[in-house]
Amino acid sequence: MNGSVSGGASLRSTNILVNYSLLPYRTDFGFLAFNFGNYYSAGGGYSFFDRQFGGGILASYPLSIFTRFQADLNVFSTSRTLYDAIYGTAAPDSVFTPEELAFLQPTLSW
Repeated sequence: MNGSVSGGASLRSTNILVNYSLLPYRTDFGFLAFNFGNYYSAGGGYSFFDRQFGGGILASYPLSIFTRFQADLNVFSTSRTLYDAIYGTAAPDSVFTPEELAFLQPTLSW
C-alpha cells in the first residue's frame, strides 16, 4: 500500500493519493483513489479552485516473463469554482465551462 497526503484547509482542498496492490496470487490486483485541489489566480480580481478526484481498479496476468495481459478501469472527475476576490464568493456566471466534467477510461493492454 502506498499513499501520499498534503494538507489543505479542508478535505476538499487536501491532496490525497492512495494506491493498493494485492500481489501474492498469479493475477495481480490493485486499486487507486485520489483527490487533488488547487487554487489559481484568474486575473481581473478573480481566482478559481480546481478539484480533480477519482479512482481506478487494475488486474494484471503474466503470460511469460516478458509479457502480461493488463486491464484497467479509471474514473476521473474535475470541477472548477470561480471566486470573486472582492466578495470572496463564488461568481454566478462562470467564464470557464464546463464547470464539472467526468469521464471513464477503460484500458486493455498486452
